[in-house]
Amino acid sequence: QPVKVVYSSKDPAQPKESSKVDANEEVEALIVKSPQKEWNPSLFKVLYKTFGPYFLMSFFFKAIHDLMMFSGPQILKLLIKFVNDTKAPDWQGYFYTVLLFVTACLQTLVLHQYFHICFVSGMRIKTAVIGAVYRKALVITSSARKSSTVGEIVNLMSVDAQRFMDLATYINMIWSAPLQVILALYLLWLVCV
Repeated sequence: QPVKVVYSSKDPAQPKESSKVDANEEVEALIVKSPQKEWNPSLFKVLYKTFGPYFLMSFFFKAIHDLMMFSGPQILKLLIKFVNDTKAPDWQGYFYTVLLFVTACLQTLVLHQYFHICFVSGMRIKTAVIGAVYRKALVITSSARKSSTVGEIVNLMSVDAQRFMDLATYINMIWSAPLQVILALYLLWLVCV
């Protein structure tokens, strides 16, 4: 049910043209609507269905960043081989130098896009969780209200919702950290062989 808000001022504030917010960022669009037909609703399922497709793009950008992170040392190895080879043409050195610069720039852009997606997804999830807890707090019965204190509800809305935002930023490290370790050990093994 929509919550009705009554304004007490005689002249309600009108939104300015410059303060328009993207429709995807509106609270109404982000509040998770609880499933009506399901007897055992799962918060994870609802959040995944609502925010999953956008958040899954972060996996793609993180994988590209991790692979590009190891391309710099490989290009540098080629540049060192060029410096040691006196018969190599000059254009090869320029090519490796430009390639190293472009790779570093692309790596920065990809990492920026990854964090942007993660932070936006995290903020949307946090907003949705706060909205769901707030809506539930408004409609619970007085007997149920006795089992939860106001402090617990406020804690759910502030601290615990923030944990969802932090989780969206760092959950990719579950698979990214082992991938980085495996790639680093493989490249070290290639150097030793």
